[in-house]
Amino acid sequence: MKKQSRGWRVFGAPAAIGALTMAGLAIGLSVGAAGQHLSSALVGSPVAVVVWVWLRVQLRRLGTATSPARYRRG
Repeated sequence: MKKQSRGWRVFGAPAAIGALTMAGLAIGLSVGAAGQHLSSALVGSPVAVVVWVWLRVQLRRLGTATSPARYRRG
């Protein structure tokens, strides 16, 4: 099995988010009122990703801070 290159692992997600945003802008400019909802969702995808990552970090912090293994004396 071929190992995935490091460049694609690092830049793959930002490239995909950028492509979604550009597609949303193109749909919003070309389709008009019919594609308004799809365009809004695609252009707003970076905000959704930031909120998702922030919530994930916050929940992970809460989970490790209240973990009983952390307070065990050994």
